[in-house]
Amino acid sequence: MNDKEYKDKFIGFVDILGFTEMVKASEAGTGIPLSDLLEILKDLGCAEDQEEFKKYGPTTCLQSSYVQRDLDFQITHRIA
Repeated sequence: MNDKEYKDKFIGFVDILGFTEMVKASEAGTGIPLSDLLEILKDLGCAEDQEEFKKYGPTTCLQSSYVQRDLDFQITHRIA
């Protein structure tokens, strides 16, 4: 028996306009350093943020009630 099921999800997508060009310039040595680009990505979220969310639940509105603590929150980064 398959224990997988469909779930309603909210998906947010952040597109930083010009980021691909920033990466290309960094690779060519004409842009900001790679370390600075990685810091920018950290501001969008990281694996530690995902673990905090799992452990403590959502904290955007502390007075708000929630149905469950773990909302299957995921963070991914993709550079096109």
